Amino acid sequence: MSAVSSTEKVGSVLVVGGGVAGLQSALDLAESGFFVYLVERGPSIGGMMSQLDKTFPTNDCAMCILSPKLVEVARHPNIRLLTMAELKELRGEPGHFAATVAKRPRYVDLTKCTGCGDCVERCLVQNRPYFELSPTTVELNAEEAARVEAVLARYEGVGGAEMPILQDINREWGYLPEPILRYVAGRIKAPLSHLYRLATFYESFSLVPRGRHIVSVCTGTACHIRGAGRLLDWFESELDLAPGETSGDRRFSLEEVRCLGCCSLAPVVKIGDAVFGDVKPSMMEKILEKHK
Repeated sequence: MSAVSSTEKVGSVLVVGGGVAGLQSALDLAESGFFVYLVERGPSIGGMMSQLDKTFPTNDCAMCILSPKLVEVARHPNIRLLTMAELKELRGEPGHFAATVAKRPRYVDLTKCTGCGDCVERCLVQNRPYFELSPTTVELNAEEAARVEAVLARYEGVGGAEMPILQDINREWGYLPEPILRYVAGRIKAPLSHLYRLATFYESFSLVPRGRHIVSVCTGTACHIRGAGRLLDWFESELDLAPGETSGDRRFSLEEVRCLGCCSLAPVVKIGDAVFGDVKPSMMEKILEKHK
């Protein structure tokens, strides 16, 4: 590194903290022509916002807002990320600061890392979570037990398979019945509270029976501005359902969701796996007729 005189000002900036505020600050500065050092003491950037489901007051998807910033920061040529690092000392004066940053080792060469996970399997020191398991055994009839066992057999010997197991059960039954969750918790020796935490966090899961066709109307900010409220009112009237309800014949369920990740296509309606963008009131009857 070349020496810098005590009077020469350096056109770079140090941002401490890789939360959403730090990310936005780094991006704004980098776009203004400054070279930015972004210091984050954790192993990854994103901060608390990456752990949230929804944001106040619009209930928009937190990761839908944050993800583009994460990608942009990682790719920006004027930003250098220093994760697993802490600012130890800052001295000097405006325009000519000297910072001492301590960087903790990862024991992984990030330039060669492909995310394969082999290092985790071969690590000599592994911290495994321990839970006091309360009895969660439940008796199922022979038919249901066989169906559950068929799902569990697909993930025999696979660690951390709770999510795919719940996804398969949700697909098989149309929702997550409580007796099934208790049975699974006992079989895979996982806390029932852990399964419930997953089941209640993701909107694709349901703890109550749902219809064969799930009608999801996005009312996030972009869709709301472009008239999603009128679409939801139409479905409520046509199906005689309120959001969160299922028809008596279990043909349709109506849901109001905050983000489907298709903001550029607003307003958006999803029925089953089919996504309809730029929906207008004149299209509604034709869209629903396909699923009747």
